[in-house]
Amino acid sequence: MTKFSSFFKILGALFVMISFSSFVAAAKFGTCYGKPIKWKNNRTTMYIHYPQGSELDLHSQWAMASWADIAGTAFTYYVNWRSGNASLGNGFSEISSAPIVAGHVAHVQTKTLCTKNLRLGTVDKHYITEADLTLNSTYGFTLDTFEPAHLHEPFSFDKVVLHELGHTLGLDEPPQISPFTYFAVMLESYPFGHYDNLSPHADDIVGLRALYPDPSYQKIDLAVSKYREDLSHSHNGLYTKVIVPSTGGYRTWFNKGDPMEVEYTFENLGTTTVTADVRFYFSVDNYVSAADTYIGSASWIMPAASGVIASAVMDVPLSLPYSSTGNYYIGYVVSARNGDDDNYYNNFVSQALPLRIY
Repeated sequence: MTKFSSFFKILGALFVMISFSSFVAAAKFGTCYGKPIKWKNNRTTMYIHYPQGSELDLHSQWAMASWADIAGTAFTYYVNWRSGNASLGNGFSEISSAPIVAGHVAHVQTKTLCTKNLRLGTVDKHYITEADLTLNSTYGFTLDTFEPAHLHEPFSFDKVVLHELGHTLGLDEPPQISPFTYFAVMLESYPFGHYDNLSPHADDIVGLRALYPDPSYQKIDLAVSKYREDLSHSHNGLYTKVIVPSTGGYRTWFNKGDPMEVEYTFENLGTTTVTADVRFYFSVDNYVSAADTYIGSASWIMPAASGVIASAVMDVPLSLPYSSTGNYYIGYVVSARNGDDDNYYNNFVSQALPLRIY
């Protein structure tokens, strides 16, 4: 078991930061006499048992690409297809659906080699040789964009496959730390709240870079989310609400001019330390952009593969597009100070948070 530490620094904020909690990275993977168990030559072929070109096939490939495209790493998934029953020990690493042990949404079974030269004291082999990912066909899955309801049946296909593929790479589940926990795809209860899709978090990236390092692959990748983890809350720790600063309570409506405390999560998924701004907007729809009503910002200096759970206090604007009561969305947008963003995952914009204004 190997643990890595993560840290962050506050540069300052245009609005008071009420609270924040840094991620304590705890990426885990199996070892063989102290050596990480991983794929030899940093690659493998996954054989997909869904019809070629089908939605399940394409979503499986997307999940593989999400892991393989992480900057600072050197792992490659190759794709092929098979029919018939998947079976551990047949020499093929496979993705399939079949009935498995009740209570398990999915699982990964692996075969590994772990040998040590007792005379020389060297570890000769510490490799994964086969990894089969099986989704439990007795459960329902959805291909829709992730929502909190997908922590229960029908489960998010993308979220489950992304998590299980982490196991095929050699990653284990890190421990949860109450009352706060870091964000990680490898925490099986954890959803990702970015604008368009799910993708690995800073803690996952720390682990993958330890297993398959490639310092030549550099990239800026900033991410912001309306979601946060707090194990004292329901929904497996997920909640997305706005705080009333005077009481500390949560509610889904405010009056114009009211102060409100907006919670968010910010991560630097890239390979270098970045100075960045998280900007907040009011929007009349759930598509948030810089053209919407700006309401505040916060600035951070974030090292590579680090994250922070934070909140900022700001006022509901007195002037909004609706002259009376209306439904709005709070949006979050993050960008590097030097403007050098790589927004491959579209995660620089969070899913918007709905709010009723009177």
